[in-house]
Order: sequence, then C-alpha cells, then structure tokens
Amino acid sequence: MLTALLALLCYLYQLPTIIIGDFIQFSLPVLIIWLIIAVIRAHHRQQRVGRQELVSPANPLKQALVRALTNEQEHHRKLVQHLRHKQQEQLDQLDLFSHEIKNSLALLQAAAESQPAVSSTQVKTNVHQADYYLNILSGERLAMDKSDLDLKWLNLSKTVNEVIRQNGQLFIAKQIIPKISISPVQVMTDQK
Repeated sequence: MLTALLALLCYLYQLPTIIIGDFIQFSLPVLIIWLIIAVIRAHHRQQRVGRQELVSPANPLKQALVRALTNEQEHHRKLVQHLRHKQQEQLDQLDLFSHEIKNSLALLQAAAESQPAVSSTQVKTNVHQADYYLNILSGERLAMDKSDLDLKWLNLSKTVNEVIRQNGQLFIAKQIIPKISISPVQVMTDQK
C-alpha cells in the first residue's frame, strides 16, 4: 500500500510537467498560426492606413492636389486606352487592305497560270482593285502622319464623281449602281 501511495505521489508530482508538456505540444502550432494571422492583419491595417493617408490627407490643399493628381491619372489612363484602341483599328485596317491587294494579285497570278491569255478586262479589274486599296493605304498613312497634307479647296460633288468613275469597273464587277445626290459644296481637304 505504501508503494502504491508513493507511486501515486510521484505521478501527481510529475502531473504538472506532463500537463504543461502536452499543453505546449498541442498549443504551439495554434499559437504560431495565431501569431502569423496577427502579423498579417497588422500589415494589412498599416497598408490601409497608409492608403487612407494618401487618398484623404487632413490638409485641404493636399486633398485638392491628390484629387487633381487622381483626375489627371484617370484622364491619362483613358487617353492611353483610346490611343491603343485607335492604333489597333488602324492595324486591323492595314491588314485588311493588304489582304485585299494580295487577293487581287493572286487572282491575276492564278489567271495567268491557268490560261494562256488573260483578258485585259480581268487584268484591269484586278489592277484597279489593287490600286484602289493602295490609295486607301496611302490615306491611312496620311491619317497617321499629318505633316505632308496638301490641303486645297475641292468641289465635293466633282471629287465624288471622279472616285465613282475611277471605280466603275469595281461597281460593274460587284453589280453596284451608286446613286449620288450631293449639292455643290467646296471642302478643304487633301486630294488623296
């Protein structure tokens, strides 16, 4: 009985060490996770406070300057976005027109390879189409570089009629009958 009592006393004497050891063993990972979360929250809180100081400073002059800077940044962002969109449209048009020119030349080449003699009408039509798209490409170049414009006063109805006459073969090939009703108006533009 005495040995059992001594064994119980020894166990009770070691019990705090066992409990504390188990507590530390099981709670240490929880404590580490809690510390990591606390550090992350403190970091986010500090960033939020820093942003609030940037966005809404206490000084009214600084507030006005921050507002003006924010507005300018937004304006420039929209401007860059607009210019990128316009540039992409121009590149798409250049691709389309160069593709059309290649089509006209490919049609001529195919006709020359398959027939011993190509009709002059077919050659004229394809050359005219290629020339038409080259003129459009030239106009696109003018739109990109406005430094070499030759501005003149031109009669709009005469200019439109001239374009229709130049594209007569294309209209015939596509079975298009243009109907134009333009009053005689003078416009300042480049001939191209």
